[in-house]
Amino acid sequence: MQAVEQISFAIESEVKRLIFAAASIANGNKNEIVELVTNWNRVEDSSAKFEISDNIDARLGFLFNFRSDLQAVIFFFRDEGHYFYKSGLNLSEDDVRELDSYQAAVKNKGRAVFPGALKTITKNTNDKYLLSILLSPDVSGARNDVVMIYMALQTSYLDTFYSGFQYNRIGDTIILDENGTVVVSQNKNLMGTKLDHYDALKPYLDGEAKSAKVEVGGRDKMITTFPIHSTHWSIVNEMDYEVITQDISKVFWISIYISVAIVILFFIFSILFFRGILNPVNDLIRKMKDVERGNFDAKIDLKGDGEIRHLGHTFNKMTTEIKVLIAERDLKERQRSQAEIEALQSQINPHFIANTLNSIRLMAMIAKADNIRKMIEAFTKLLSNSFGKGGTLGSAQQEMESLNNYIYIMKVRYGEQFDVQYDIDDQIQSNLMLKMLLQPIVENAILHGVNQVEHKGIITVRGYIADNRLCFEVRDNGVGMTEEQLEQLLSRGNRMKYGFNSIGMRNVDQRIKLNYGQQYGLEVESVVDQYTHVRMILPILTNEDEVNRDV
Repeated sequence: MQAVEQISFAIESEVKRLIFAAASIANGNKNEIVELVTNWNRVEDSSAKFEISDNIDARLGFLFNFRSDLQAVIFFFRDEGHYFYKSGLNLSEDDVRELDSYQAAVKNKGRAVFPGALKTITKNTNDKYLLSILLSPDVSGARNDVVMIYMALQTSYLDTFYSGFQYNRIGDTIILDENGTVVVSQNKNLMGTKLDHYDALKPYLDGEAKSAKVEVGGRDKMITTFPIHSTHWSIVNEMDYEVITQDISKVFWISIYISVAIVILFFIFSILFFRGILNPVNDLIRKMKDVERGNFDAKIDLKGDGEIRHLGHTFNKMTTEIKVLIAERDLKERQRSQAEIEALQSQINPHFIANTLNSIRLMAMIAKADNIRKMIEAFTKLLSNSFGKGGTLGSAQQEMESLNNYIYIMKVRYGEQFDVQYDIDDQIQSNLMLKMLLQPIVENAILHGVNQVEHKGIITVRGYIADNRLCFEVRDNGVGMTEEQLEQLLSRGNRMKYGFNSIGMRNVDQRIKLNYGQQYGLEVESVVDQYTHVRMILPILTNEDEVNRDV
């Protein structure tokens, strides 16, 4: 298809040049050649005719000096007679005027007609057929006697269009005119004839580029056609189908040999490859079974490259992280147990203490010592709320009652040195929380805050719900703390040396985190000589089921 397309393009270009040459003769320089031929026809003097003839031949020679294949240029006059350049007619003028191509050119003035390969109508040639073009000048007036211009070219000039191709690779190429007559062929005997299998080719000569397998004379042929639009000719390439497929068998057997070699190499590679994979994978499976049995010291020897090595590294990292997580879990359990032990240690024989205090209270009543009685009652209630039945949980209301009792005792101790202000939201009264969380914070505000200032101390206690969390704030206008003291306040090893049950700020923060998680606990903000602000964040719990589930 590429070959015939190139030939078609070359012939199209050549046809345009021929049409341009014919038009140059008919219309060039204000019809100068046509006028010269007309003058030659009209003059009677032989010397004048000879002079005009030299002038005409010189001008035509100048136009066609680059064409060695030009056979003849013949001008036919309106009534009769003709003028020829290079070769004259070897047929009668009347026979030429009767040709169908001649009549078609007369009817289509100014339009070039390509009759294809005509039998030779000129002298001085050995070619049986010539390639012809006819053009009737579209010129009227008294200065024009020329009715037809005929140009004949040797068909051999078209052979140059095939010279760039190897015939054994593209097959036989011929050119057919619109009537199916062979215009050009490598086989000169086909010139001017119709092919025996022309009827089989007709479906492929419809002016479109096509390619198909066709049976010709009992043999399969690959037929490729391409149109030459300007001449209504068609280029037909015929090639034995075996020529196209002759390399397939070679390619097939080469492919078989290559495929067998690839299969053999594949098996060799597979054995080596999977041996390098299966052994580490089996080792990984054994180590995983060891981990499943609880041996977290199992390690894989890192071998090889790529994904297998990365998998072994990931496994070793996983076992190490599991050991770390187990150690962290054990540490948290020990810390939680230690916090519970400290809470239990603070409950040394609470009933004995309560009974003793009740006896002292009765003695104070008998002695009419009301301050002692009220202080002992507050202390007894504080003990009851802290160590009474109900476990480690209590309502926010109970926590506030315990805080009030504690503050009463501290005010008896310190007098009017400080005041406590409350801002507690009513909707939090029934919320559950760990016991004895607020008392150590308020105690810290009294002992290490307002107790050390000359002005009267103010402690504000707030309770509210924000961002779906239970929040308490304790703020004092005491001495405040430095950044270093803030860092040490909740750090490990720091513990309040004073207080009701010696739990301290860090113990409060640790109890909250151990019971509820790291997202809860204490936040402390302080400025020296201005204030200390402690914010406690707890989950919202309304019944024991939620407590157990959250804990």
